[in-house]
Amino acid sequence: MHGTCNRSGFSLIEIMVALMIVGLLAAIISPNLVRRQPDYERQQFLGHLNALLRFTAQQAIITRTVHRLYFDFKNNKVIAQVKGEGKNEKGEPLFVPIKGRYLHSTLTWPKNLVVKQFSIEGTDEMARDTRPTEFWFFIVPEGLTQDVVINMLDINKAYRDKPKQVGLVLNPFAAQFKIYESFQK
Repeated sequence: MHGTCNRSGFSLIEIMVALMIVGLLAAIISPNLVRRQPDYERQQFLGHLNALLRFTAQQAIITRTVHRLYFDFKNNKVIAQVKGEGKNEKGEPLFVPIKGRYLHSTLTWPKNLVVKQFSIEGTDEMARDTRPTEFWFFIVPEGLTQDVVINMLDINKAYRDKPKQVGLVLNPFAAQFKIYESFQK
């Protein structure tokens, strides 16, 4: 009578084959994940910017008040603001950040996104100002925005030693930016 062998577990060869397959998959997948990080960061920023813009447009409609999206270049921040009472030292209307209990009216953009052109209604405001520190565009009580195009360089994502061009074009009726993989006019 021959005894039957009831073996449990895996042989050394089976374990090695499984580890080779896992290693091969990791070698294929991990470079793709690393390459996508700048794209993901850029997409995440755009999503947050569009959410802030939609919220600001909704507030303009609800309150029947002019709002604006204020870009602070010193601190890499975008701030949703509402027209307040009074005027500033230049005699211009005073704008204050939108306040709310659970509201974040400020967004920080990644330092790897360097703004090169900021056009409002067809005029490149950065070309007019030698040292730009701030720009803004308005959202009227009907929820419409000004025509805005923002062209940036993504210095983390280079192609042939040149930073990646990114264009943001604002749809004034939908209060939504669309992203392009090149500068826009």
